[in-house]
Amino acid sequence: MTSDAGNTIGEGVSIWMGKGRQVESVNREIAVFETYFRRFFRGEDRSNLQSALFNVPGRLVAGCWSDYENMGAVFEQLLAIIPAEQIGRRMKKTAARPGIFQITCLLVSYLIARQQEILLRQVEGLPYSDKKHLEEMCLLFGAGRTILSVARSDGVHFPGEAQDSMPLLDDGAQQALIRQLCEPSPQDLSWRRRAWATLTAFNFLFHGEMRDGIFNHGPYDLGGGRCLLVKELTELHNDYFPWSTQIRALPAGFVRAMILKDVECRFDVLGGIATQPQVFEDRIVLDGLFEISKGQLVPTDESAAKKILDVVSENNRVLYEEFCSWEEIRKLRYGTLLHANFLRGFWEMIPGSSAHELARRTIAGYERSGEAHFPELSTRRIPLVMEHIANTAGPIFSPLRL
Repeated sequence: MTSDAGNTIGEGVSIWMGKGRQVESVNREIAVFETYFRRFFRGEDRSNLQSALFNVPGRLVAGCWSDYENMGAVFEQLLAIIPAEQIGRRMKKTAARPGIFQITCLLVSYLIARQQEILLRQVEGLPYSDKKHLEEMCLLFGAGRTILSVARSDGVHFPGEAQDSMPLLDDGAQQALIRQLCEPSPQDLSWRRRAWATLTAFNFLFHGEMRDGIFNHGPYDLGGGRCLLVKELTELHNDYFPWSTQIRALPAGFVRAMILKDVECRFDVLGGIATQPQVFEDRIVLDGLFEISKGQLVPTDESAAKKILDVVSENNRVLYEEFCSWEEIRKLRYGTLLHANFLRGFWEMIPGSSAHELARRTIAGYERSGEAHFPELSTRRIPLVMEHIANTAGPIFSPLRL
């Protein structure tokens, strides 16, 4: 493995000029994440998120710990086979999974868990050092920078760097999608609105009240005040979550693409969207709803949508009953599953039997990480790092400490 500075890692040779460049590079990435995630976390007041079903702050930090302690090995093996540029190019399409959401969540999770460790050591009066993580952080955040900038059409990391936009598709892909759209009738707009709202709510519940699988991109400027907006639900079912065996299978996901007239679209770092005006049905020029089937977009009509929503209604009932039966520790423990699911798409890129062994080791690692940190997380309503993110006047993510 080599670092960004081009020095061979693990040879026991201290090359301080190279290490200086490593520190500078990682600190630059930390600062970028700090800037845009401070805005994101404060805007959503995420440190105070509560749920009747889950321990949301605790499961978030439990998952972050698991990412922090396990994702480095997966990316070391993956990047030895597939360059970061190629991973980024795989994300430049409709309904990509893994996509920008997953890589961004993994990287910010790493920083959240690192900050939690810094804060815990401060409370205990112990020093903290990033020395043992420096080379791993160079690998992860160097690759992350490349993946994000290649996946986006404008070459930056985050929407805030480019007028709060989230462009992925090239001109050819935009036009291919536009050719499948039609002028909607009032009835079309009505059933598609209901279907999308119902499917989105189910996706959120299936992922334990997390936004994984819910992603939007655009706006793609078409001139004359018109733009293309693409809304995606990329994982309505999987065979990984234990509770998925209790419900009826659904299509992998859905895409809704719309051409809008005189609508402003602003995206957050995880592909969430805010529009002005908030309600814009009367400004939809062309529209289409598609099922994701074997990587292809298949148009969905009202009759097909109704059958799917009947299944969703039954699945919602089953999932609510399941989640309401959980004891308190399970409301925390399931966070490791959610975060391993971010990483799952990356280890599945690795060809051959080595992917299965890596998956086994990684899942076991996530379970061990969770068990190690559950005691501390279960004693506090709000983890230290979430209080820090909500209240600190300084950076939410500290620069490197060596």
